[in-house]
Amino acid sequence: MTRFQYPSPPIEMPQVPPPVYWTTITYYELNTRIGDAFKIVNRSVVVDGFTDPTNSDSRICLGQITNVNRNSTCENTRKAIGRGLKLDYTTDFDLHVTNQSSNSLFVQSILVNSKRYS
Repeated sequence: MTRFQYPSPPIEMPQVPPPVYWTTITYYELNTRIGDAFKIVNRSVVVDGFTDPTNSDSRICLGQITNVNRNSTCENTRKAIGRGLKLDYTTDFDLHVTNQSSNSLFVQSILVNSKRYS
């Protein structure tokens, strides 16, 4: 029989530095994730459908993401994104989403869905 001594010695939790990014953005076509997740550091980021080879930290261009299995429906949808959307993360920990496209856009968020439908 094992005997435990109480009170047990205190457990020290390791100090973990906070992440350098405030969110990640993943791109899907239908139900398939395309490419790696984008780790967002800047408080403002634009996600658009164009192709910009500068690799800016404040812009994600979906037009540069390749998919050998892309069908015409996904291609036309991606083209319709146009100027896309802008995400602004404020110092008050609020997130503002601005649709800059001439079309409606759909954004999926686990956190927002869990708060809204819980």
